Amino acid sequence: MTTEFDEDTALTRDGDVWRGRVSRRWHVAAGANGGYIATYPLRAMLDVSPFPDPMTMTTHFLQRPTWDDLTVRVRLNHATRGHAYLEAHVEQAHGLVATAMAVFGTRRDGDVETFDATAPALPAPLDCPVMDPPDDDADENMSMEFVRRFEYRVPAGQREAFWASAPAPPVIHGWSRLRDRALDALAVPLFMDSYPPAVFAAKGVGMVPTVELTVHWRGRPTTTWHLAEFRTRHLTDGYIEEDGDLWGEDGRLVAQSRQLARFTSVGNG
Repeated sequence: MTTEFDEDTALTRDGDVWRGRVSRRWHVAAGANGGYIATYPLRAMLDVSPFPDPMTMTTHFLQRPTWDDLTVRVRLNHATRGHAYLEAHVEQAHGLVATAMAVFGTRRDGDVETFDATAPALPAPLDCPVMDPPDDDADENMSMEFVRRFEYRVPAGQREAFWASAPAPPVIHGWSRLRDRALDALAVPLFMDSYPPAVFAAKGVGMVPTVELTVHWRGRPTTTWHLAEFRTRHLTDGYIEEDGDLWGEDGRLVAQSRQLARFTSVGNG
């Protein structure tokens, strides 16, 4: 059965060009979710890479995509015996939408050694309440269409921080899964941009367009649920960073991310 994510990120190869279409099902705030858009260059680069595993990818978002057709062009810049270095350009009728640089290799499965960090101590996923989106989403600029693609489970007492309805430190965490699909390497960028921005907890809801998103793949996803934690330490001259960790139910680190985004409080216009 084709899932929403696979249907909405499908690409058809036409020589050196891949063609797809942006779906409204991944609408969040004022446009398409950045992690969703990053899937398009990743899919195309997976077709080209001589190595199977994405290791790191940095995506720059040049302008807002429209709900329309897109094309992806890929270039293999260099390959060694162990890694391939690729870049991709995502275009629509109004111009260049995103660019991505990635490194691919072959993952060596083996022992995991964590030096100074472990997964946050949360109750098991099914012991946490389901976190449904707020009922009041009449403002199309704060659309909840994207979050409806996921099931979120967050410890009791943290709903206010999750939906930024009460002041809290700029940290957000919880369990999540896509409603109709298991997590794999292709969906990792989506998961690393799938929570309300952590800055909302401290500063209230605002507009947070992503300028750049970097994802590191750290392990193979093998569990049904994944625990995500996102945190922001600095709001400087209108820009924030957000760091993320993604863990499996087995306590293994699956991915890390950092994104740079512009923050504008709704109250400030």
